Amino acid sequence: MATNHPSEKIEPAKITSQAEMEASFKDISSVIFKKVKVADWQIDLSGLLNLKHEKALAAGLKDKMADIQIYMYIITHPEFGTVIVDSGVEDTLARGLESTNVSKMIQKFMNMDALKVQASTKTILSEMKLKPKALFLTHLHMDHVFGVADFPKGIDVFVGPTEATSKAALNVATVSSITKMFKGHKAIKEIDFTNTKERGIWDYFGDGSFYVIASPGHTLGSLAFIVRSESGLHLITGDTSHTQWGWDNNVTPGTFSVNHNLNAASLDYLIKLSKKFPEMRVHNGHQ
Repeated sequence: MATNHPSEKIEPAKITSQAEMEASFKDISSVIFKKVKVADWQIDLSGLLNLKHEKALAAGLKDKMADIQIYMYIITHPEFGTVIVDSGVEDTLARGLESTNVSKMIQKFMNMDALKVQASTKTILSEMKLKPKALFLTHLHMDHVFGVADFPKGIDVFVGPTEATSKAALNVATVSSITKMFKGHKAIKEIDFTNTKERGIWDYFGDGSFYVIASPGHTLGSLAFIVRSESGLHLITGDTSHTQWGWDNNVTPGTFSVNHNLNAASLDYLIKLSKKFPEMRVHNGHQ
């Protein structure tokens, strides 16, 4: 289990097809898209990139500590309000590792001494006067749920299919810490794409401005997102692609992914989609 916090399956209100989604791309919308860098960090390259991939071997890439960032994405609809993708970093963690719910073992394993927080989620929500109606998590790895505790406890928190209940080995060490981060929140809503004939695509607002896309592989319930905004098209890959190099070379993440074949298929899908719409701006998970 990724977390012992309660979860429930929900069926998306408006499943859409690939063709319908692409047809909507011809127009901009009045939705406002904002990307916020919340922290700088360093983590093992072997987790971020599959260094055994032939392209990584040919490039001579070796494991090292790599510079990355943590982001959150704010999507504001003029009629339906604000939703946020990924949670940032909670205020207590921003003030120091001593006060966080993250265990000492996980702090060491994740090199959290190198985490340099620019702004906590509490600060961002306050200074931007945000009252989000929902939080979407690309997946339930620690660095994407660091800020959950700072969100209002009544909002909907969405994850991909089986994400909260996944029994992946990578979850064993972090399940306790992640569960504590969700304390006080409603049951996590796992999006059920079972009844879709093709890749699951949810038109969340119902007007083709914000799409939630099944992107399994990094975790079995990983999600990607496309925002059709006043500033154009934006693709949020989540950790289907951690790095710019991985995206440019179609190389999946490394040891942090649970299923490399699924991850490769999802990455290939997103890359092909972006090439069909070269004006689309791509936001990789951590670079």
